[in-house]
Amino acid sequence: MINRIFLGWDRPPLHVATEWLAQREASGGDFRRYLIVLPTSRAIRRLQELMAQEAASRSWPYYPPRMLTIGQLPERLYEPKRPFAESATQTLAWVRVLQEFDKERLAQVLGRLPERSDLRRWWALAELLQSMHRELASDRLDCQRVLDAVGDMGQDDERSRWEILVSLEQRYLQCLDDVGLWDRQTARLVALDRQEFATDQQLILIGLADLNRTTRDILDAVADAATALVFAPDAVADGFDAHGCLRPDFWHVYPIEIPDASWRIAESPLEAGYRVLAEMAGLLESDPGLGPHDVTVALPDESLLPVLQTLARSAGIQIDDAIGRPLDQTPLFHWMASVADWVTSRRFAALAELVRHPWMERWLSGQSELDVNVATLLDEYHGTFLPQTLGHRWPDVAAGADDSRLARRYGRLVRSMKRLVASIDRLLGELGATRPLDQWRTPIMERLDRLGLDQLDEATWASSQLADGLSHLEELFEGWQRVPTAWMPRVSGGELLQWVVHSAASIRPGRPVSDEAIEAVGWLEIPWDDGEAAIVCGFNEGLIPQAINADPFLPNRLRSRLGIDDNARRYARDAYAALLTMHAHRQSRWISLRRSADGDPLRPSRLLFQPGQSKTARREADRILDFVRYESSLEVSLLRSGGTSCLDPPPPRKMRSADRDRLRSLHATAFRDYLTSPYYFYLRRVLGLSPIDDEQLEWDGGTFGNLAHRVLDTFGTSDLKSATDAEEIQRFLWDALDREVAALGVEQSVPTVALQLEQLRHRLDVWAERQAELATEGWEIVTTEVTGTWSFTERDVDFEVRGRIDRIDRHAERGVYRILDYKTSDSGASPEKTHRTREQWIDLQLPLYRLMIPKHLDVQVDDAVELGFFLLPKKLESIGVEIAEWSDTELVEAQQLARSIAWRIWNEEFDWSSDDTIPDHADDIAPILRKDMLA
Repeated sequence: MINRIFLGWDRPPLHVATEWLAQREASGGDFRRYLIVLPTSRAIRRLQELMAQEAASRSWPYYPPRMLTIGQLPERLYEPKRPFAESATQTLAWVRVLQEFDKERLAQVLGRLPERSDLRRWWALAELLQSMHRELASDRLDCQRVLDAVGDMGQDDERSRWEILVSLEQRYLQCLDDVGLWDRQTARLVALDRQEFATDQQLILIGLADLNRTTRDILDAVADAATALVFAPDAVADGFDAHGCLRPDFWHVYPIEIPDASWRIAESPLEAGYRVLAEMAGLLESDPGLGPHDVTVALPDESLLPVLQTLARSAGIQIDDAIGRPLDQTPLFHWMASVADWVTSRRFAALAELVRHPWMERWLSGQSELDVNVATLLDEYHGTFLPQTLGHRWPDVAAGADDSRLARRYGRLVRSMKRLVASIDRLLGELGATRPLDQWRTPIMERLDRLGLDQLDEATWASSQLADGLSHLEELFEGWQRVPTAWMPRVSGGELLQWVVHSAASIRPGRPVSDEAIEAVGWLEIPWDDGEAAIVCGFNEGLIPQAINADPFLPNRLRSRLGIDDNARRYARDAYAALLTMHAHRQSRWISLRRSADGDPLRPSRLLFQPGQSKTARREADRILDFVRYESSLEVSLLRSGGTSCLDPPPPRKMRSADRDRLRSLHATAFRDYLTSPYYFYLRRVLGLSPIDDEQLEWDGGTFGNLAHRVLDTFGTSDLKSATDAEEIQRFLWDALDREVAALGVEQSVPTVALQLEQLRHRLDVWAERQAELATEGWEIVTTEVTGTWSFTERDVDFEVRGRIDRIDRHAERGVYRILDYKTSDSGASPEKTHRTREQWIDLQLPLYRLMIPKHLDVQVDDAVELGFFLLPKKLESIGVEIAEWSDTELVEAQQLARSIAWRIWNEEFDWSSDDTIPDHADDIAPILRKDMLA
């Protein structure tokens, strides 16, 4: 029988374990006869440090014990009689079984089956079944025993599914047996049946509170050599079984007392990050004996880590990631994922992601044939053509009536994009081809060599976890070599890389942590941390405790029936972890979020409402009300030295003299930017910043509008510009649009472009009717797309305002000119609405156009000139001319405001006001202004 020893929970468990081990070897430091098993790799590393320190403090010659996690233990206690099948071999065995099985019966279990050639999806199905098989075997079960249980539960509808799964599992094991290999989980069960487990070492189990049935049976086989250290007082011994594991029923009713003074609420991830920093500052201030390394942060939701680290850096605090980043999130595997996506799909989005990888950016910068900025090229090309895929058919830039005009506009983009794609394809080469699985090592490593990874500095190498990634790759290569020849599949490079990336998702290499930094750990790591204070951020239902109810084969009711890991066990595990965290740390804080990063509502952990000595129904209700009614009152500005918020936008820099001279010539639309916000003007017009977006799913307003403008300008310069026949105008407009569309190559564009084109055709049809009516009324198109200027002097500084007027009409009988600007926005807002609000000017475009009518038209400012929009909105009945009704006084006011703004720009008045709002047309600067940053 396993010897259980209860060591209490009022001190850090690993410190207590170290003292207990030292007392057993009081005569010296030889621990080689011990085999120590711990719950996590991080706990192993820390216990190794503590034991070495303990030996040094006692002046012992230290001979360390062997330490491992519970998953590594079984193969230390028996000798396998056959070699184990590697992970790749197991997966391919399942694939072989699935593809050879009766398809109709298989579809009853797995639903719609992939094509035989779609190896990636077959791999996914194989891994699903392998995961189920592994979990059942870990609790000494197989599909046959589940089938028996399903029948006992009266679930006849499930019997047929499990009968098929029984057949699949038996064929899988036979498949391995035929090639002399063994399934690791099944081998353990056979070893148990044959009583092969034994050890001549002292087995010390430290804090293993939740073990599966197979592991328990293995421990029973060596019980005389096993001692379980349980971190709880003797008073709760009834909460643990003979193996030192939790009894779920006991912990479901055991009181948990999280004091009100230790519980905090945060509205969002951003506020939660601030709350952590505030609690940290409070803990350090209240206890002078604490240092930053004495505080540990537990993050049940790992997505909170970047938020916390960013805020901490702004406050001068270092928070290190002790959780460990999964390998598939490191640069090496990001590159592989992007390559796989590109070579298998040829999607534009895949290419955009690939070339923006830092390694690819560095490689591309050395390609002499690429004489453009690649990021800018991608943005321009996508904004113009909105392609889904690349290379199958390129836009025909020579199409249309005016070939040279279109060739100049689009030809540069197409030629540059062709060169970029050709360069990428030369680098990746045969990764798009198909070859046997075991022959892919050389092609992959050659591509990595071409990227020049040997030129990366040591810091970059470490931060990217490149060594760990390459080591994992080598393990895969070696595993592929051991796949039986008869099973060796032919796979494309893209399929292979997708599998490689998937295999890296579950691997978390440890990372060094600074002695002076605060550590961020996972939820199940915090009980074993030996810091003085713990902050748990994300104390929410679904995370603590966890619940899994959507298993495709093993729902929670069946799990409970089989006695395998279910929600009751998860609750007990998390309840015990919370108790151990509270007791083992001198101070603890528990932060529950009200909303996720996506704005979804969250619930506080039910452990806050677990019955306790001081808990009453009224107190639980109060806690619920506190959470529901919570309003943020955290003063974030105090968290940064100097008294300013770390979310303040970066201040404007002093302009160079060349910038100031350049801004003496302003476009008429620039004044709207300044009236929106001086800081917005600074970003757009001084720094020249503009949004980069190559993920659009449709033409944006600018691209859609420019296309309409080009078609309408073609009409305005044609012989039909005075036509009164609407059908004739419609035919002309459709022909002009077709020529533009041919040059854009929209058959390769995203599907929404076709819908937008149909929308534009409908708008142009109605526009043709309105244009015919205008011509009938006597309005004549005088000029289109004409450039004008207005010059003035303000306090001895000369300024110029320039603009490009879409269209100027003239009514001969009335002697009236009309300046029109085409507007294709869906809203169809009038000139008054777009230029003024609450009797204040918010845009000066049309009033300034009035001042810049070309001199050759011989029109004076005081002459009769109308200002308006020719609207082409979504609402077809609203298409037509909308004239502004501004008085002379208002127009003079607009002119004076333009002078004032020009002078303020000259004086560099660009400060951001926290009271400024960001209108829809300027929402692209929200990230720079730190609006909703990290939230």
